[in-house]
Amino acid sequence: MIDAHCAANGTGPTPSRFRFRRTLCSSRWSTLCLFLAITIGTGVARTQANETPQSWVRFELDVPLALLNEVLEHRLPRDGGGTRHVTLAEGFDLEIGGERDPFRLAGRRDSLVVRTRLRHWLDVQGKGLQRVGCGSVGAPLTAELACTARFGWNDAWGLEAIASAQGMVFARRCKPDPPRINLTKRAGPVLEEMFLDPVVVAATDVAASVQSREFIAAVWDALAGGALLADGWLDFAPEAVFVDPVSFSGSAVAIRGAIQVRPELRAGPAKGTATSFPAGTPTRVRLSGRDLGVAVQIEAGLANARDRLHAAVDSALAIGTQLEKVTLRASEQALEIGIDLAGDLAGSFAMTAALAYEDLPPALVAWNLAWTETTRTAIARLEPAQQERLAALLTIVGRAARIDFEEPVARANRDLGANLRRRLGDGLVLDGALHARRLLAIQGTGDHVSVRLVFSGPAVIRPFAAKP
Repeated sequence: MIDAHCAANGTGPTPSRFRFRRTLCSSRWSTLCLFLAITIGTGVARTQANETPQSWVRFELDVPLALLNEVLEHRLPRDGGGTRHVTLAEGFDLEIGGERDPFRLAGRRDSLVVRTRLRHWLDVQGKGLQRVGCGSVGAPLTAELACTARFGWNDAWGLEAIASAQGMVFARRCKPDPPRINLTKRAGPVLEEMFLDPVVVAATDVAASVQSREFIAAVWDALAGGALLADGWLDFAPEAVFVDPVSFSGSAVAIRGAIQVRPELRAGPAKGTATSFPAGTPTRVRLSGRDLGVAVQIEAGLANARDRLHAAVDSALAIGTQLEKVTLRASEQALEIGIDLAGDLAGSFAMTAALAYEDLPPALVAWNLAWTETTRTAIARLEPAQQERLAALLTIVGRAARIDFEEPVARANRDLGANLRRRLGDGLVLDGALHARRLLAIQGTGDHVSVRLVFSGPAVIRPFAAKP
């Protein structure tokens, strides 16, 4: 049971959620522990009971490395721009030709590794020397080249990279005799210029081909438009965007982040919000929450609870006592109950109780039910037997005073539980299951009461795929 009065007013015992070992909080760590305790306490207190608490919708985009490979292959010719001729210091003419294999891409933490095999041939002639060399188109020399590009975020929600060459490793050296010159050493810088340097430049620029900003903006716009549910619509009210550091997962660039929202389940047709994607806000790489929490306001009249209480009291009265009227009135987080009796226990008896929420099954119950001061004074003047009968009546009322919310909570649970999977916007899907729920606030006014619940659980937005 949750004491609504204590929860709403900040009174009553609060369970300790954070404990520190004595050794941590002693001596030089005591200031840190005090800071942590203050930070945690003030963080919890920021959300008022009538506010929609902030939560997060995660988003995920996996960009296959095959797409980046296509960009690189399209940009860089296989032959390195054609055959090159270099005049050596010794007066010989060195001819350098080659062709690379398709790129091989792999992800490692936050970096993209680009590798390829180079097939090349070297010929030298001049100064009366017939053409000699190593390798040919049919039987080329080989070398492995690689570069690494570290990915990160720029200030406009896009990706950028810093690439560096890992060098070239030749399978064997070319040193024909004559002229006894290490042609591999002389051709190495030229081959790097033809094949390795362009790969470094292209790997730096390929990060920009990942349309992360467009994806994040599409997610924001989809949330701003809301989601239509069976019994209303989900107003996400997006507020801010946070992104995780860029990483590589398997054979893809993993774009991960969260949009901070204050979602609420509302009645009627979806209206959406006017909030636009904060394009001018610099990219914020931050830790964010993991779960979505949707606030649901559920109201109920007191008529059914009054009828049920009337039946329970009437069936429990002894012969000679008649029940004339039962009244229920809600005020803030309290319930006022009036019982009018006739016969040998005639009188008007008033009780008060705090409204408390029970989740299984969902209902508001009377907690700490007691006579009002005026009624308690009047009962004290009665005969002991009459006092005992009224004490039994108080117990019956405490058990029967119950306002059911089972049906509306079940409806909300159907919308927000396992069935939350929804198409959003253009080509996006929201996938989640909000099975946990907690009380946010209780409010009573006259003959109506309401509970404000938060349904929470993991939720993520991904590009829609027909076959997940």
